[in-house]
Amino acid sequence: MPHWEGWQQSLYNEGASLTAGYGAKEIWEQQALNDAARSADNVKRVYSYFGLPTDWDGFTAVGDPFFPDEDENPVRFYQPELRFLPQLPLKTDHDYSGTRIEDGTVLNRTPLGQKWEYLPMLVAIEIPDTGRSQFVDRLSSNVESLLAPALGLEDGIKWSASVRPQDDGPGIVVSIAGGHQHLIATADFVALAVDEDPGQFDWRDALFATVAMEVDQYVEGVWPADAPESQVVRRLIVDLGDEYKQHYVAPNTFLGLDAEGQTIGGGPGFIRNDQPKLEALARLIYEWYRTPRQSIELALGYVTAQLKVGDLITAIGQDDSEQTINSVVTMVKYEFDEHDPSSPAIARTSISTQFAELDARRFVGQE
Repeated sequence: MPHWEGWQQSLYNEGASLTAGYGAKEIWEQQALNDAARSADNVKRVYSYFGLPTDWDGFTAVGDPFFPDEDENPVRFYQPELRFLPQLPLKTDHDYSGTRIEDGTVLNRTPLGQKWEYLPMLVAIEIPDTGRSQFVDRLSSNVESLLAPALGLEDGIKWSASVRPQDDGPGIVVSIAGGHQHLIATADFVALAVDEDPGQFDWRDALFATVAMEVDQYVEGVWPADAPESQVVRRLIVDLGDEYKQHYVAPNTFLGLDAEGQTIGGGPGFIRNDQPKLEALARLIYEWYRTPRQSIELALGYVTAQLKVGDLITAIGQDDSEQTINSVVTMVKYEFDEHDPSSPAIARTSISTQFAELDARRFVGQE
């Protein structure tokens, strides 16, 4: 939808036609004044800024959840914080078409020894009366010049366009170079008598895009999934930052154009899902903390080599006096008193155990 106000569109369409002395000027002077008025900051959004409506419901243009929850409803999000990312989580030289994402059969055609890159936002527009589409930043290519008759042109498209995400909102900016911004607004632009190029494309019916956004969710692994009712629940939350993610492609996502200008679609499915890794890590952490541990210090009135540094002491005592230890021997110390030939020799062994807390971040290679 448009990200500009109606009054801004009116100012753009009017150009400089309402300024004093406009009607007395030459046509070329009127055209120059209109160009200047339509390039002013107060109308820079017109026919250029597009994006989500303020009441967006979380569904894509074809009615599927942009990112679904467990019940296949759109996840909750906070609209003012939504932003389009400059890149998609899709890789160059990869075939995601059809059901390949869901089936796990994505093809990697990256040349041997080369590195794939992330694709930029995909923004395309339908070419009138041709049954095909083209990316907006490639409209002036030689291929599209062959379509000049369908556009009423004799020598092809003489202007080009660039695309970027908006800095502070969920939208895109389409900027025309070598022509007027209203070239993509035939349904909205009201031409003045001196305007020579009223437009060639209708963004309302023809412009479409694939974008990526971060939603108000985070991938997590939980273990155990259901705590026993008879136990007091103690929660341990380990924040591993942005290392673990989920990248979801909605159903019928536009993924590219073929040689005939027809759209290539794909999805649904996860092209990256680190949730199983986090669940495995959560289980490991759970198994560590569910085991009772304590450190001990033993003083024996004799010398023994039965325990060595690194040995695990699981328990000590017998029957009713048995206590769980589960800590590792970290020190074995032998002491001998100065020997008096007239009395028995006195010797002692001191044993200490310790255990360290599990550092999950370091365990997965994070400092």
